[in-house]
Amino acid sequence: MIENIKDGYIVVMVYPHFLLGAGWIIYCTLHSILADPGVKSWFRKVLGGNFKLYRLFYSLTAILLLIPLAIFQYRMKSPLLFIPGRMIAVTGSMIAAIGLAGAVMSLKKYIASPAGFKDLFFEGAKPTLQIHGMHRYVRHPLYLSTFLLIWGSFLYIPLLSIVMVNSIITAYTLLAIRFEENKLVSLYGDDYRLYQKKVPMILPKIRY
Repeated sequence: MIENIKDGYIVVMVYPHFLLGAGWIIYCTLHSILADPGVKSWFRKVLGGNFKLYRLFYSLTAILLLIPLAIFQYRMKSPLLFIPGRMIAVTGSMIAAIGLAGAVMSLKKYIASPAGFKDLFFEGAKPTLQIHGMHRYVRHPLYLSTFLLIWGSFLYIPLLSIVMVNSIITAYTLLAIRFEENKLVSLYGDDYRLYQKKVPMILPKIRY
């Protein structure tokens, strides 16, 4: 009887975690496919002059597909991997807060002006290479901020579901960033190659 209860409990716990992991993997895969230059070129031929709306479609798709994943994760039952002490919880909160602040600062150019907001949702002229602000310390401050936010949150609420999703997001980002770097080199040429030599990708240099 006890074994049957345990088996049933394991099934109840494993199944939603499996769905959550599969959902995030599919989401990340679709995100990469839609950002692929070959796929974008195909849409450019099909859409013609309407291709300027592709980025709007891409952004809205990312947002709309993320909502059900977030709701499912929020509602599902997931075990704590450990009980965080006050010091760990406070540290996690601080790390997450720094990550959130960094993400807002990284997106500031998109939300602080009509032109930046337009660049976020509509295809247009080649954007200016960003090398100022947080970009002086790392080439991808938004990704660094995201890592701080999600892993800081995990220290505060160490659920199995959170560590699963965080691991998928981290692995996907570290893989995708290589392809993004190649696109940036093709877009900006020697300017970006020089920038690569001067500024680290994710982790800022510790200067004494």
